[in-house]
Amino acid sequence: RLGADVDRAVEIIGTTPASSPAAKTMATSMRAGTFAPLFPVELVDKDLGYVIAMAGAGSSKHMPLTTAAREVFQHGIDRGMADDNITGIVRLYTEPT
Repeated sequence: RLGADVDRAVEIIGTTPASSPAAKTMATSMRAGTFAPLFPVELVDKDLGYVIAMAGAGSSKHMPLTTAAREVFQHGIDRGMADDNITGIVRLYTEPT
């Protein structure tokens, strides 16, 4: 939404050692708008909930990234993305709110 050249950014990130074949596949899916449920958003939310629950009381303080990630996936569920593939969550950042 901010005008970045997303294709170029994906290309550059894809050349780094941190990029994996799975990340490249997900990036391709996001760019193509293909969100067939291979690993649905609702399962990601469920799994993040398990992680937070296992961490116990006060986990949001000690696991801020996990908590923030779960909030993003819950927002996606609220926007009707529960059955979309995990990559569908990108629409929270690309579509008008």
